[in-house]
Amino acid sequence: MTQHILQPLSVEALPALPPALESARAALLPPSREARVIVGASGELAAFNAAGETLAPELLALESALSEDFREWLEEEDAGEFGLRIGRGEAAQSYMAQKVSIAHIGAGAYWLLILRQPKLSGSLIQALSQSRALYKDIVQTVPGLVWETRACGTFNFVSGKQLGALVHGDMVGKAPADCLSMPDAMAAETFCAQVPVRSVDVWVSPPGGARLCLSVSARPVFDGQGVWQGARGVALDVTAERLDGEALDDASALLQKSAITDSLTGLLNRRGFEERMSKVCRQLRAADKGGYLALIDLDKFKALNDTQGHHVGDAALIAVGQLLTQHSRKNDLAARLGGDEFALWMDACSRAGAERVCEALQDAMPGLCADLALPGFGLSLSIGVTAFQPGRDDLEGMLKRADGAMYAVKDGGRAHHKFDDDGA
Repeated sequence: MTQHILQPLSVEALPALPPALESARAALLPPSREARVIVGASGELAAFNAAGETLAPELLALESALSEDFREWLEEEDAGEFGLRIGRGEAAQSYMAQKVSIAHIGAGAYWLLILRQPKLSGSLIQALSQSRALYKDIVQTVPGLVWETRACGTFNFVSGKQLGALVHGDMVGKAPADCLSMPDAMAAETFCAQVPVRSVDVWVSPPGGARLCLSVSARPVFDGQGVWQGARGVALDVTAERLDGEALDDASALLQKSAITDSLTGLLNRRGFEERMSKVCRQLRAADKGGYLALIDLDKFKALNDTQGHHVGDAALIAVGQLLTQHSRKNDLAARLGGDEFALWMDACSRAGAERVCEALQDAMPGLCADLALPGFGLSLSIGVTAFQPGRDDLEGMLKRADGAMYAVKDGGRAHHKFDDDGA
């Protein structure tokens, strides 16, 4: 893989992170041994964890020749790792950048990258299989467990990092499954491998210690007649990295959700609604099914904000969001599109069913005002409704028709609903 060189720049004046990213910073950038950085769509550095901070001066900006390669790599959905050489001259070190998360925040895109130096295991296994002397010299310095098993399925040699209360000498002559409390089948696949294995994760429970995840790489050993004699390999402790990875998955899911969720009401935001509805439209066209889309405007909202304050206005928006949720079924989609404008997709709904939902929403408004201690304020809903046209419709067409119907309601006095195909 091509190695690209990043040039060092100052780490001062990093741009502020969007709120959705800032709220997930601790989960995305934990104090792990791995260098983690958040970069923008042009390769600019936005944030980093403590390990990433040591590399930050080298990562802040990319040379023009690299920028295009890097951006193309970022935008590829199934791209592999990206090779980097960070630093100058003999001090430069090789790293592999792994893209693990993407979030669209507003008009920008951000990626979370993990930077790792190439693993030792592959080259180490090759060296160990070639020289017993080199094998014994290296095992004392390997950051993990180095081992050899015999054809009878027991350890012949164990050295390296101690696991829990296990004493290496006590492991010799015992089966890996018994020593490490792991399934027999997994032990046969890894510690007694008859074909090469590389970086296979194995969870073990050594006595007197916490449960660990070992990344096992092994190479089988054969005699001159091709008869299997056992296996040799390394088992690196990757527990912290795997636990970090689980936390990262949770953080990534949270980040993805925050990017498509309205922070005030908890409904979908405009971006999330458009993404989900575009998918719904494609599915409906293929299945020749239908439903109804309602655009909903909260009447007199500006006056409420101006006279009662934004905190009261926010409470009203939250209450309307809860009202939409109460009248949504499993496959319906409720969203706040912005300001006082909401949307409700009623999936596989009949016209009569859509009519009932609209009436129920409007009938609930006096109670909502009473709950907010605004019984005389007269908040109401103007609702424009349109049906999905099977076989040919799309979201843009539905929004345009529903918007026209909603403004016809507002021009006609507000506080009611109208289907776009109703008469004037």
